[in-house]
Amino acid sequence: MSSAVHTIVLAGRSADVWPVAALLERELPPRIKLHVIEDGGIYGPRGATVPLGSGYHTRTGIDCATLLEHCDAALSLGSVLENWRGEGSRFVTAPSGTLPAVGGVALHQLLLKMAAGNADFGQSFAPFRFAARAAEAGKMALPADAPDSPLAMLGPQVSFDRGRYAAMLRARCEGACTISKGRVAAAQINGCGDIGSVTLDSGAKIPGDFFVDCSGDLSDVAGCPEDLRPLQIVPFGQVATIALVADRKPVMPIYRAQEDGLLAITPTASGQLLTFACSTETTEETILQFTSESAVIATVGNGCTDTPWLHNLVRLGTASVQIGSMLSADIVLLQAQSLLLADCLPVRSQMQAEADAFNRKHAETVRGITDFAFAPLYLGAHAGLVWEEVRASPPPHSLQIRIDQFRSRARVPSFERDYADEQTWTELLFGMGLQPSGYDRRADTIPPAHIERVLNTIRQQLDGALARMETRTNFLRRFA
Repeated sequence: MSSAVHTIVLAGRSADVWPVAALLERELPPRIKLHVIEDGGIYGPRGATVPLGSGYHTRTGIDCATLLEHCDAALSLGSVLENWRGEGSRFVTAPSGTLPAVGGVALHQLLLKMAAGNADFGQSFAPFRFAARAAEAGKMALPADAPDSPLAMLGPQVSFDRGRYAAMLRARCEGACTISKGRVAAAQINGCGDIGSVTLDSGAKIPGDFFVDCSGDLSDVAGCPEDLRPLQIVPFGQVATIALVADRKPVMPIYRAQEDGLLAITPTASGQLLTFACSTETTEETILQFTSESAVIATVGNGCTDTPWLHNLVRLGTASVQIGSMLSADIVLLQAQSLLLADCLPVRSQMQAEADAFNRKHAETVRGITDFAFAPLYLGAHAGLVWEEVRASPPPHSLQIRIDQFRSRARVPSFERDYADEQTWTELLFGMGLQPSGYDRRADTIPPAHIERVLNTIRQQLDGALARMETRTNFLRRFA
């Protein structure tokens, strides 16, 4: 017989547990109490970049002003991929809404028709990459500033120190939940396989009706099956991270392909955060060349569970999936997982239907995020042992479908709970060098003269909107 849930216990490192606790604290009914077991510190990447206007921030009530005030945050409209198509190459990927179709035909399909095999298709497509152009020009705006204009296509993102972000979320929860410091050392399991209580390394015993593991310690002591299946094409087994105060810092996050690994540079208001991901065979001497002697080096895993919710325990964050630092995939996924949990959280301790629904939606969410984060890894042409290892590994099946269909007819199929929309995918695949062999033949039914008029009109509208946008500096004065 199931029983009512009165107490939910969440356990994990500060940077992992507070994003989950902050959302649940806001959305749970008052009769359900939260007890947070906080293991201080950050393990793995310290910098993160996530969508500013995400569903997570909307539902936790966190706005732009709060992030700028409390998280040393920096705003941008895109991210830079460096060296992915060879040394010195550079491409800006920017979250973007979809351009208007013409006669039901996507705009890039019309451009492909008009290019008629022209090898310089990228040059004709560039004027229509509105979000990327705005990012490159140092402009900033919110879609809500002019929702009936091209600004609605923008996908602003916020970069921050995960430690500062966790502290901000913790402050919002203080007084509304019980907080214990420490690590989970043991779990008491009943005959049905449910957790009844956990014991901390201090000896304190904490009972609960439902448990959330955000970092992996609770799962280990609870005897969860070691069911993290390896994710394909992820060669990184260790990361080094460091914060640097700098007068000159990038205006956008940078993901730089190095011969020995991946260097992620996350801008903040006061400086930048460096994260270098590499294979376990990379020496400390090599790692420090890309960071500094004070960098913190950690070993990281690679894998994903297909059943994060078992009995009265749900695994989130690195306890369930370890993707890596590319495009901040791990923290993006943690926020998405939090939303899924809040949507199906039980009011009684045993709800198999809700567990099954969560596990299914979790798999769809993981697929959407990993496909987008792994696409540059798989398509990148940078030389070196790590990258050769990536290219030798087949991509996830859904990513292969996207690549194959794009190569065939410039179409990007969508799946449930995709992270990026078609326009963002299209720009990324073109930017990574994929050249479609065909296009949507419906474009042949539209007269070329009409296509030219429509393209000119759209181009002029985008140019005008870009000229009217504020610079990032002027935009930030709103919050001074």
